[in-house]
Amino acid sequence: MEAGKFPRLEPWMKNFKEDPVIKENLPEFKDMLAFLKSRREALLASK
Repeated sequence: MEAGKFPRLEPWMKNFKEDPVIKENLPEFKDMLAFLKSRREALLASK
C-alpha cells in the first residue's frame, strides 16, 4: 500500500503490529508468503 494514498492507515498498521498480542502471534512475512503460495498452487491444481 502506498503511504501517500492512505496517510492515516499506515501509522495505524504500524501501531497495530506493535501491540504485544499481535506481535507474538503474527507470522513472519516469509512464512506467510510461502504458505499462501502453496495454497494458491494447490487451488490452481484442483481446477
